[in-house]
Amino acid sequence: MNSCQKYFSACLLGITALLVGASPAWAQIAPDLGTASSFGALGNAGVTCDAAPVSPVPTVIGDVGTGPGALSVTGFPNLCTLSGNIVLNAPAFAVFQTAYGTTDTANPCPTDAAHNLVGDLGGKTLLPGIYCISGVGGGDAPALLTNTLTLNGNGDSNAVWIFKGVSVTPIGTAALRSTVRMINGGQSCNVYWRLGTAATFVNTDFVGNVLAGSKVTFSGSSLAGRAMASRESVTMTAGSSITACDGGGTQPPPPPSCDKDHKHHKHAKHHKHHKHASHHKHDKQQCDDDHDDGDHGDDDGDHGDDHGDHGDDHGDHGDDHDRK
Repeated sequence: MNSCQKYFSACLLGITALLVGASPAWAQIAPDLGTASSFGALGNAGVTCDAAPVSPVPTVIGDVGTGPGALSVTGFPNLCTLSGNIVLNAPAFAVFQTAYGTTDTANPCPTDAAHNLVGDLGGKTLLPGIYCISGVGGGDAPALLTNTLTLNGNGDSNAVWIFKGVSVTPIGTAALRSTVRMINGGQSCNVYWRLGTAATFVNTDFVGNVLAGSKVTFSGSSLAGRAMASRESVTMTAGSSITACDGGGTQPPPPPSCDKDHKHHKHAKHHKHHKHASHHKHDKQQCDDDHDDGDHGDDDGDHGDDHGDHGDDHGDHGDDHDRK
């Protein structure tokens, strides 16, 4: 009788401890993109849209922006379609840079073969996890994707995929349309591609947050997610599109005071000059339920109504004093 048979329970405990001890190193941690989340395209050196003379023109649903020192975005909104804002020298770029670094350090490569992928990802079905990629891009190496990659959420809409690679370009080929497909509850915005150099998309329908070390280029390709370039630009040519997560675009201004019971009559004049100042912080704590209802989507209109109501209140107070 060997030791495992004699001490079966002790062996099981030992194996369990090994598995539990290994799991934290493989547990994927999604980066916090914070204020950079509204961007469909964010490039250190800018964002360029080159549509002429071929159609359909590139489209971005979400904000486009630049890093520090880049003072122009080319092609938007005149030559190419933009549903969002242009933000030059975006403060959010620094947030992206931080996320680019932490995506790598917080997600070390696992040691098993199943999570270390070599060659073309086409034809694979992958569960959530951390995957490190090699053997693609450059020279005689295959493209990262030449067919369909399926990401299986396994019923968990919060499942996260982290892909890490040094050089993965090109992604897709002109010969065959390549696709990343989400199934079983998987969400494209929970997919992160942390790339050491450039990402060049060719004839591909891709998903996720593309965090590139140098530049991102789209040629006849679509992205459901975000494209962010750490050192250079994001460039789009005809037939390309980016749909940022959750529709993208800069979030609306903070909602106005929901002080419907006139607890703050004396602050009506203050509201006129400081609509979004510190007074709103106090209102937000008291009126979370009202804000959640979405009744304050049109800030300007609501502020106007609020100010009018406060004005009427002051008038009423004046009448009360006269009567006294």
